[in-house]
Amino acid sequence: MRATRWVIGLPLSVFLFLFLAVPLTGLLLAAFLGEPTPLLKWLLRLDLASALETIQQKATLTYFREFFETPRYYKGFFNAVGLAPVVMTLLFLVGFVGEKLAPAGRTQWQFLRGPGLLICFVLVCLAAAARPWWATDGGLWARVLDGNDVSVRLLQACGYCPLVTLAASLLGVGVAFCLHSTNMPYKKLFSLLVIVPLSTPPFLGALAFKNLLGDFGMITRLLDALGLSHPFVGQSALSAGLVQSFLFFPFVTLTTIAALERFDNSLPEASRVLGGSRNYGFFTVTLPTLLPGILAGAFLVFVRSFGDFATLKLLLPIQYSMIVVEAYRDLSGNTYWGGATMLSTLMIVVILVLLTLQKYVVEGGSFQTVTGRSGARALAPGAQRSTGDKLAFLFCGSVFLVPLSFLASTLLVSVARNWGAEIVPTQFTFNRYVHIISSSFTQNDSPLVNSFSLTIPALIGCVVMAFSIAFLISRGQGKTAQVLDFVTVLPFVIPGVAFAVALIGVFNDEPFSLHFTEQLVILAYIVTRAPYGVRTILASFQQIGTSMEEGSRTLGAGELLTLVRVTVPLVLPGILAGSVMIFISAMQDVAITLMIAPPDWYPTSVHVFHEIEVGRIYEASAYGIVLFLLILIPYSLVFFSKRLGIKAGM
Repeated sequence: MRATRWVIGLPLSVFLFLFLAVPLTGLLLAAFLGEPTPLLKWLLRLDLASALETIQQKATLTYFREFFETPRYYKGFFNAVGLAPVVMTLLFLVGFVGEKLAPAGRTQWQFLRGPGLLICFVLVCLAAAARPWWATDGGLWARVLDGNDVSVRLLQACGYCPLVTLAASLLGVGVAFCLHSTNMPYKKLFSLLVIVPLSTPPFLGALAFKNLLGDFGMITRLLDALGLSHPFVGQSALSAGLVQSFLFFPFVTLTTIAALERFDNSLPEASRVLGGSRNYGFFTVTLPTLLPGILAGAFLVFVRSFGDFATLKLLLPIQYSMIVVEAYRDLSGNTYWGGATMLSTLMIVVILVLLTLQKYVVEGGSFQTVTGRSGARALAPGAQRSTGDKLAFLFCGSVFLVPLSFLASTLLVSVARNWGAEIVPTQFTFNRYVHIISSSFTQNDSPLVNSFSLTIPALIGCVVMAFSIAFLISRGQGKTAQVLDFVTVLPFVIPGVAFAVALIGVFNDEPFSLHFTEQLVILAYIVTRAPYGVRTILASFQQIGTSMEEGSRTLGAGELLTLVRVTVPLVLPGILAGSVMIFISAMQDVAITLMIAPPDWYPTSVHVFHEIEVGRIYEASAYGIVLFLLILIPYSLVFFSKRLGIKAGM
């Protein structure tokens, strides 16, 4: 077993070092040096003297100081994460460090980490609302909270991504309770519809929003004909937040349902027997027990919203700065390495801090159940549905109507011959789909061919890497397995733009000039998408244990034969489920591919993004529907097939 771990672990360590550790280190150095560093040259030549000399001569804090001096930088940061969450995080850290260093004042420090956070949030929001009365133009707070409208200042105070996370979490938790704990009509149908928003690329949701509620959208035209209007502007934070909230809420739904399936319904009943009210039992028993599942889904929503470059680029007005968009502009416009790497570093820091806080909250409390019995109800034959069941149906119907309308509008536009002043198109054609299919067989550089030429090699590499990592984690011991587990999660949570900047900085020069090549895109996919496979394969490893492998070796089989004939077949469901999730994720990518792929050579996802940017909505819609189907079909197999390990795949 030890020999097998060495055979697998050595090349894996070299790969992760070369394509994960080195790019991230190069990104950090470039944030202080203002230019890419020949890090690989230094390492290969063991030229430590040149590295230290370059750092000593060029290292500076200028680019981080520019963060506080450049409006689009600090506005992009605080617009994304919010002034109140930043202040609350700092207050929490002060309370945590203070409790460790001065335990005598433990009560005061705990106040800072508890009620003090809520008071801080309220004070920041009040300060934002009353900003014209107290602020001057010279202070940072005044420059951050500079909206002309109270609602805009509150958005800046709370942060776009936290608000999207909150909205998606409320929707996701509500849908999870409706699906698990009610007997609403068409419950199974709603369970199936969960895959629709998960299979819809966010940039396709942005396109659908424009088709529905944009300046010339179908609903907009209908309301105009009736002399009415709606509160959504074609490009605004509200529009982008709506799209992301209704496409990302299933992350919270799935994790909350998983927690509900393990929840013992007798616990809140015991609370009521002991004299507590229903609401008291919910907030003191049910919610704390479900909190790990809710937080896991909320973290995924924040990560997706924070790094969703395509939706923010398409739906936010250009004057509304967002940190991920500003990092892209610095590198793609004037190639300002100092600003791009500094912003990318800040993005990674934000995600790591959030990951640490989530881990602290989950591990800092007790969330175990006694029996693990599910609290789901079954409708007795002939029984009448309650009012709560009917309200749950209305709620779920309203929630799922939004992503379904996104899909329906995109399909309608994709088959429209043209679209004039009518509310809906009146002439239709399928020629666009015929062209997409025919060009895939006749053109070597069609978007679909490009997608598969990138995704298939990346899929093979991801599966090999994911299996290797899962094997080492499950069969490893101590700190090594924990470090490898953390390293595996790291590329999953790093925003795509930040990781693309890191790769470009290292691989745009000798000895590996891979920038603007297919090879670098494939390698980037392998590093960033392998975590999907690791989670599913690791779950399969944890289920089978080691007894079968030990029995094989006892009967005389070597380690390699045991690995091929015993281990791989046993974890095959996890491998298949992970493969589908890797394929889906790679097909949806925009940020990494857009920044490092060869110019004018793009897969379907980036092609759709470009078509939306230039206003060719008909072709963008047709390619978007094809991409949606390519994602929906394999995802459906994972979601509904127990044979593929549905729970591991989620």
